Amino acid sequence: MSRYLTLAVTLGIVLPLDQGSKFLASSLLSPYETCPVIKGFFNLTLIFNKGALFGMGGGVPLSWLFVPVSVIALAFIFFYLRSAHQNETLALSLIFSGALGNLIDRLARGAVVDFLDFHLAGYHWPAFNLADVAITVGVGLFILSLLSRRRR
Repeated sequence: MSRYLTLAVTLGIVLPLDQGSKFLASSLLSPYETCPVIKGFFNLTLIFNKGALFGMGGGVPLSWLFVPVSVIALAFIFFYLRSAHQNETLALSLIFSGALGNLIDRLARGAVVDFLDFHLAGYHWPAFNLADVAITVGVGLFILSLLSRRRR
């Protein structure tokens, strides 16, 4: 499969799931409302995140920089895909899809919709969304790809 076809298929899966789940969360929950799904472990909690991945940098007065930085990152990934190693294609496509999903939120709402809220053994992970999952999995796959190429 060509690199750009992989990107198109990944976008066609990740973007509707991400945007659809954010629409549902925004429609069914009020801001900061918590709906327990698995008591003490998993909640749905609607958050409007002005920061970065997993809420990092939300209080930064330069949070308006996330939009141009996202656009530059998307352009870089799009053009880098042409020469990327085949093993990096899915990873970069996941990162691209997640970044685009969160960019759409920033442009449409001024913040990213986060709603997946996990707790484990007294630890609370910051709320996140499916775009964040795509970015995180993509980064993990990209690192694995780089490490496997390095061993050869």
